[in-house]
Amino acid sequence: MPAAWRLAADLATVGVFALGLGATAVRADEGAALALVGLAMALDGLDGALARRAGGPTRHGAALDAVADLAAFGLAPVALVLGAAGRHPSSVPALELGGAADLLALCAFLAAASVRLARAARRGPRTEAAGYRGLPMPAAASLLLGLTLALDVRPWLAAAVVAWLAIGARPYPTPRELWRVARPPVLAIGLIAAAAATTSPAAAMLLAAVPFAAWPWWRAALLTLRAGVAHFSGRPAARDAPAGPLRRS
Repeated sequence: MPAAWRLAADLATVGVFALGLGATAVRADEGAALALVGLAMALDGLDGALARRAGGPTRHGAALDAVADLAAFGLAPVALVLGAAGRHPSSVPALELGGAADLLALCAFLAAASVRLARAARRGPRTEAAGYRGLPMPAAASLLLGLTLALDVRPWLAAAVVAWLAIGARPYPTPRELWRVARPPVLAIGLIAAAAATTSPAAAMLLAAVPFAAWPWWRAALLTLRAGVAHFSGRPAARDAPAGPLRRS
């Protein structure tokens, strides 16, 4: 049975890769390409669950996952943004630097994604409880697509910001941990994003990605608020459960 779960996990990862290539191929059709990237994100979560049923991730699976993530959350978003840049001129003239800057920043985003995923594959498998350092690639892809396609932010600016978040060392939780510690807001944001997806898939990606991308800052603000309340009430501040070593992915 573990072998069957392992095969299913590998097939799901191959599906993520295929969806990424498909989104790149149909980038001229923005709606279809965004739908394929969204499906890749859902399948990316499924392959992790299947790998855990098989006994946990392996080095082989981590390497396969890195290639699939690069196609679906690196190459596909870059191709889609480049294809849409001419159809979505910036609404802020001061941010209009031209195609050369856009291309350079998007290449930097793709390079950051490549380095990050190669590092994850080289370090080998980690348990899900470890969490992440830097914005995970599915969230990074959502943020890049949402900023450029929903808000008309110039690609050079969006790509620079997202690459900085993705390659950085700020801690991010796994989806399971985020659901555990912030269930009500996660559920509310998910419902709002699902409703937005019916009219604007790019806006839905933005709604889902921005709160998660801001996690390190609003978590720090919440801990500061708890400490302040505890100080004035004379009670010790509640602390989150200690986190294990974080991983990159």
